[in-house]
Amino acid sequence: MKTLLRTLLTALSVAMLLMLAACGGSSSSGSGSSGGSSASLNIAFLPKAINNPYFDTAANGAKQAATELKGQFKQVGPTESSAAAQVPFINTLTEQHVSAIVVSANDPNALAPALSPGGGQDYGEAG
Repeated sequence: MKTLLRTLLTALSVAMLLMLAACGGSSSSGSGSSGGSSASLNIAFLPKAINNPYFDTAANGAKQAATELKGQFKQVGPTESSAAAQVPFINTLTEQHVSAIVVSANDPNALAPALSPGGGQDYGEAG
């Protein structure tokens, strides 16, 4: 069990770092997007359930990384661990146009429809 938790924490950390690095942008590109500065970085973490020490530890590391990049970070999620409980949070975060939604999916197949209608946005899968 300890090995599984360590592996999951490592995978989540790597996914967060990759997403944060991808949001950094390039200063030499004139893509016409809105600014491209790190200040617009807005990461949301949606664990299976909030108030879980494992996910709280991961969120603390992600919050620190976002702060170092002068971005924003928030952890939101249901109190019960179910895909149905995660969907309203995905919908709200999509409406808020956050830069990235990091999801610890309870059931990836059940969450896929909520993640896919992003208006042409790319919701990549890490791992």
